[in-house]
Amino acid sequence: MSTETEIKIKVESFAPIRKRLLEQGAKKESRVFECNALFDDKQKSLMKKDCLLRLRQDKKTKITYKGPRHPTDLKSREEIEFEVADIAKAEVLLNRLGFKKTLIYEKKRETWHYENVEVVLDEMPFGTFIEIEGNSKAIVLLAKKLGFSEKEFITKTYFELAKEKGIKGNIVFKKR
Repeated sequence: MSTETEIKIKVESFAPIRKRLLEQGAKKESRVFECNALFDDKQKSLMKKDCLLRLRQDKKTKITYKGPRHPTDLKSREEIEFEVADIAKAEVLLNRLGFKKTLIYEKKRETWHYENVEVVLDEMPFGTFIEIEGNSKAIVLLAKKLGFSEKEFITKTYFELAKEKGIKGNIVFKKR
């Protein structure tokens, strides 16, 4: 088990971010298409507790549990994540445990690493964002090196941001 600490920043274009990342010595790791399915029980118990249960598929398939957010300036929460070999069997298992798919969201994700910090460039159907994940001090320092101030930090989930945009239901690309 670990604690995930991260921030998002809304950006208009990834080009200047890529340039600044390269200037800082960051290394690009991968670019993938992700399909994420969120699960909850009939009572929406996880959502009510600010928790998340996700089945994600890109190059690998992973199950992730995220606990409630800790009261900090950055988004911080317990995260348990592990790979599974068979997405269909994983979904059947979640169903048998009483969890049903409640939402699907897709994104195109480019992953970079800088020292002990992970930076992802996320293209969502409703906008482009960067996420910076690591320890709090390193996140703030790298964000400043990339030209951002703390007032630009977003600690909401993509689901919350989509709801603010008036998007209801699945968050998917019309064309891949």
